[in-house]
Amino acid sequence: MLPFCGPNGQPILNGHELIYTNQGLYIGIFYLMLYLLLGIPQAMCLYALCKRKHLKYSCYKLMLMVSVLDMINLTDGGLICGLFSIFNVHHCNAGRVILVLAEISMALWYMYCFISMTLALNRLLEFASRRTSGFLFRGHRAWLWIVPALAYSFVMTFTVHRPYYYYIPVQGELTFYRISEDNTTLLENTHHIVNNIVKGSAIAFTYIIMLIAMRVQLRGVSGYIYLFMNKSIRQAAFELCPTKGLFKKNTTVFVTGVRQAKLA
Repeated sequence: MLPFCGPNGQPILNGHELIYTNQGLYIGIFYLMLYLLLGIPQAMCLYALCKRKHLKYSCYKLMLMVSVLDMINLTDGGLICGLFSIFNVHHCNAGRVILVLAEISMALWYMYCFISMTLALNRLLEFASRRTSGFLFRGHRAWLWIVPALAYSFVMTFTVHRPYYYYIPVQGELTFYRISEDNTTLLENTHHIVNNIVKGSAIAFTYIIMLIAMRVQLRGVSGYIYLFMNKSIRQAAFELCPTKGLFKKNTTVFVTGVRQAKLA
């Protein structure tokens, strides 16, 4: 029997064996509903991002990568975990396959975080330094950022000492701990904690600096142009919806920065 499995064949967390109840069924149904609720609009955005006219721009290439990883993570955390909760599937009755799936899930999460931070950097440089942005992201260079993302994910995943990731159906919880040498104690996963702190802080900081750079560039811009640009950005956001005919607009404008506005 694998570690952290109780005498009744159920997973153990915090020293207690968690016996399966109807709560697991309710959590599973909730996860499946949440997957449909979030997955459908996510799939629509993914479809829209795949259009060639959008992929001319580096930000859309990065957003496509983020969207693909987001959809995979959503499927993993919503659909798969929901089914695991409904059918009470865990490492105690399904074996190491659950541990492997959880480790793959963590690797994809690391990759998603890296690409998300890269997208934030791209948006900042569009306002702060277009020359640097062009050097790093112009043309096919944007696609190449998947290479350091893969490297980051590989390093973060395989340098964790004795990872032990498993799912608890009755709580709908996917744990990302490490396990002690004697297989009796769960330890904090420093890689996971540091990654989440750095990702959240870096993205927040980057977008704050971007807003400051935008504010500086808009200094002296007339109110009419400012309102026009706001309207243009909203129209570009609507264009991401692949459903035609829902919104009426005379002109679609895509704005990549304060210094550039193109008519689609």
